[in-house]
Amino acid sequence: MGMVPVISSTLRQSLRERSLAVLPVYLVAVTLGALAGGYVAVGLELKILIDLGLALLTLLGMVLAIFQGTGLARVEIERQVVTFILARPLRRATLIIGKYVGLALTLLLATTGMGVFLTAGVLMVGGGVARALVLWPVVGLIYLELLVVLALALLFSTFTNQVLAMVLTLLLTLVGRSAPELAALAATATNPLLGGLFRALYFLIPDLAAFNRVAEAGYGQSIGWVLGAGLLLHAAVLVALVLVVAVIVFERRDLP
Repeated sequence: MGMVPVISSTLRQSLRERSLAVLPVYLVAVTLGALAGGYVAVGLELKILIDLGLALLTLLGMVLAIFQGTGLARVEIERQVVTFILARPLRRATLIIGKYVGLALTLLLATTGMGVFLTAGVLMVGGGVARALVLWPVVGLIYLELLVVLALALLFSTFTNQVLAMVLTLLLTLVGRSAPELAALAATATNPLLGGLFRALYFLIPDLAAFNRVAEAGYGQSIGWVLGAGLLLHAAVLVALVLVVAVIVFERRDLP
């Protein structure tokens, strides 16, 4: 049994779990938010729409990544489905990586769908094609961040229950999005021990703040290809490291 059946099975299962239900939720939330913002700040409708749309895309993507990443693998372990699957000629590493790729494809569908809705909204309020196209590099960076969060969720799901895995993933995500603040705290700490702790955390946790370019999109600023390529490499390294650890942990685990 190869990786492709695992990927397709995971994608189908994820879609059966109504993962794409985030799309109508996103559409309604962005529409209502844009209408309310237009009344609050006349003349800033486009910026409010872009800021709100990208923020909601990130939030719903995070919810989906954490819930799916910690849920599908965990449910299969608890139902002893994994034990049945591994009775076939399938390596555990193949199972973990296949699960990850299948869930990543689900995230890609959801992220792309929300991006299309936001693009349509920008065009409808008169943002123009150029302003709409600026959104997509930022959407791509959000997707890279979601891939890292998904890998973390899958890692935690290999050795703990779903609730704790969700909590750990959420905490690490919040800390990772605060990486610049940790660096600032390390530089300004008067206590050497505390400064060392902040510095260690800064180097150990994944720097998710680097992917946040929502402010640039709100002002119509484009993302340079050098920055984009660097962040793509950054995400690839983070995902690879986390998946290696997940495979090692899962290989050593005794299944029921």
